Amino acid sequence: MDFSRLNIHVKNDSAEELDIFEVEKELGGKLPDVYKMVLRRMNGFLLDEGVCLYGTDDLCERNSTWEVSIYAAGYIAIGDDSGGTVLLMPFEENTTTVIGVDAGDMNPLNGVTVASDIANWINNGCQMVY
Repeated sequence: MDFSRLNIHVKNDSAEELDIFEVEKELGGKLPDVYKMVLRRMNGFLLDEGVCLYGTDDLCERNSTWEVSIYAAGYIAIGDDSGGTVLLMPFEENTTTVIGVDAGDMNPLNGVTVASDIANWINNGCQMVY
């Protein structure tokens, strides 16, 4: 993945494998492989445009706060746009899709596909589609 097109305002150092394991244990599933690649490279970031991808320190808390297991069962919140859109991915290892949902709705069926491939989305600057 190429992070060079991102206008990074805040970024974290790479995640340790133990951190990823602990998140998976607490959330009760395997994070998408491609998202784990992001975490290993940069453990969360905030762009100048407001797009935020959660790091391991925030994943469990944000998923609890958004009540993802209740309102978007089978998904995991990986970030948000700092304006009311939550970024979800299917909570399975072999997925690359990112869906944007309204924080007041959270139903993935009412969401919009932000990216069919998170790696390409990152490579192209994390542009939000509404």
